[in-house]
Amino acid sequence: MSRTALIIAAGDPPGEELIADLREVFVIAADGGVASARALGLVPAVVIGDLDSALPEDLVWAEGAGAELRRFPTDKDLTDLELALEVAIAVGCDRLVATGVRGGRADHTLSNVAALAGAARLVESVQTRSARERTTYVTSACSIEGPIGSIVSLLPHGGNVQGVTTDGLRWPLRRETLSPFASRGVSNELTQSHASVSVESGVLLVIQPR
Repeated sequence: MSRTALIIAAGDPPGEELIADLREVFVIAADGGVASARALGLVPAVVIGDLDSALPEDLVWAEGAGAELRRFPTDKDLTDLELALEVAIAVGCDRLVATGVRGGRADHTLSNVAALAGAARLVESVQTRSARERTTYVTSACSIEGPIGSIVSLLPHGGNVQGVTTDGLRWPLRRETLSPFASRGVSNELTQSHASVSVESGVLLVIQPR
């Protein structure tokens, strides 16, 4: 049976509407993401990281509500998000939804994307949600839903993505290769409310701006 983890990182805080469809999820707060979890009324099962950006009162709230605090040294080889992803996979979650992965620093955002792309190779599905866009990390196939005419961008990560095939997009692809050094997949459009994309190898980011 599929199990979903909601990972709340310390970037842009999510609104309730972004996670309204999630039920009975395993909640993990990555460091300062505990503040967003508290604001949403979601008690994390685990709060993890070096906890340098988490407010003491939020940690007291989380621990008092039953969360497990896992504190790591500031000098470590993994980011707080990577630690959270490891926990999610270790407890058997095969669907990962992450929020708060974007913020003020480009290096943090890019490293988060890399960590999520790595996790996508290990689980059934990985998706990030923010007020700006929804991104699905595709290693096999996924469905795409949205209003007709809305934008969908297909961006390879970490190398060529081969065998890209789409259905329901204005500019279709048929077992084609997308390169991370070209912009061919940017700003496609839905021609129907339910579309799909599949790949034969690689990690493809399917980005739907809001």
